[in-house]
Amino acid sequence: MEEIVLYNGRVHLYMNHERHLYYVSVDGGIMKPVIGCTTATGVLDKPALIGWAVKLDLEYLAACIQPNKKYDGLELAGFFEEAKKQHRIRVADAAAVGTRAHAWAESYIKGQKPKVPKHKKLKLIVNNFLQWVEEYKVKFLESEKKIYSLAHDYAGTIDFEAEINGELCIGDFKTSSGIWDEYRFQIAAYNNARAEETGNNYKASWIVRFAKDVNLMFPDIFETLYIPKEEHEKDFQGFLGALAAKRRLMELEREKKIKRLQKEINL
Repeated sequence: MEEIVLYNGRVHLYMNHERHLYYVSVDGGIMKPVIGCTTATGVLDKPALIGWAVKLDLEYLAACIQPNKKYDGLELAGFFEEAKKQHRIRVADAAAVGTRAHAWAESYIKGQKPKVPKHKKLKLIVNNFLQWVEEYKVKFLESEKKIYSLAHDYAGTIDFEAEINGELCIGDFKTSSGIWDEYRFQIAAYNNARAEETGNNYKASWIVRFAKDVNLMFPDIFETLYIPKEEHEKDFQGFLGALAAKRRLMELEREKKIKRLQKEINL
């Protein structure tokens, strides 16, 4: 478990990388779990994912079931069972590529001069990343910086801190299929916590999305969203709403577990 010291020693933040969980000890107090930014925004509805998952399932079935061919019930049941897994398989593959891309970017930002990977999707992301750095004249200052908010009790990891066009900024890399509104809430939380600890005046935030595939409908190899400081507060209020909802859901889940245990003890 990684230990990070913040707020001039007042805060000791711990991260379990395997489970992506955070724990915190403040002013020498006992270590307790703390909600991460992505966990908080995970409570937000994602209707686009439902259509995407259904599309993958139907594509799988269309590839398996041939016209004018008879199938027995067992064969059809097998096709449908495998179809239900397709979106989870795709999510796992995408997450693996995203993790490796973030690791490459971290090495680059830290001046370790990593080689361009041979993996097709990773190579595309890396080349797009390098083009973005050159085009926007990005001057990196920090990479994979852990944050914690004393005021609101949440933690997270910032992908990068940099000067872009002369402005001190917080930034987040994405390899998703789009830049979704929840990303704004997430990066506003990063910006707030980092400013809270350092006292720095972050002028803006950037979300930079790198494509994993060449898409003729969306030919841009990278996509950027610039969020000026004036919009941070509205986005941060959205994050706090998601954080409050996640905390309440966790409380309700604990209450249910206690009731189940009590019921088992009384049996």
